Amino acid sequence: MKPTPSSDDAPAPASREKPSTPAWLQWLEPRLEALRFGSVHLTVHDGRITQIELTERTRLT
Repeated sequence: MKPTPSSDDAPAPASREKPSTPAWLQWLEPRLEALRFGSVHLTVHDGRITQIELTERTRLT
């Protein structure tokens, strides 16, 4: 007969906490939501975002 595992033997449940959002993404998100026409240019150095350029276009009709 196999012994039943105790709660001490069970693996800990994975954390369901949302990982923290990087500061650059917190800064960018509301600006993207407000942008109707335009572009976003990210500059990366050594795997890290070092510069963000937003260009907004205005459409005249």
